[in-house]
Amino acid sequence: MLETDKVIEINEQEEKELNLCLEKFRMAITLYYSMLIDPDHINCPIKKQAVPSFKELIIDETDMQDPLCEDSFSPVKGIVHRYPDRVLFLLTHKCSMYCRHCTRRRLVGEEDFSM
Repeated sequence: MLETDKVIEINEQEEKELNLCLEKFRMAITLYYSMLIDPDHINCPIKKQAVPSFKELIIDETDMQDPLCEDSFSPVKGIVHRYPDRVLFLLTHKCSMYCRHCTRRRLVGEEDFSM
């Protein structure tokens, strides 16, 4: 049984689909966000943001690995310099919650360490 049943309520079908997703993607959720999930709302937006869906395993031909083209604006590892007056420092490969919509999924969750 998954550790998720200790934090969020999932049914048997969701658990099967979640196990498939966890073979490819990471999942983490903070206690705060888990308490925001409405267990009676089948399409709870907080749950959709936090819990992987089997639909994420479907790769479409239009999907992009780097949808914001950040790699082309990265002069060195860990820095994105897309705008002349701003810089983004990517200091860690871990998150307290792996959001399902994250455009940096290719960079986080593979290894749990800070740079």
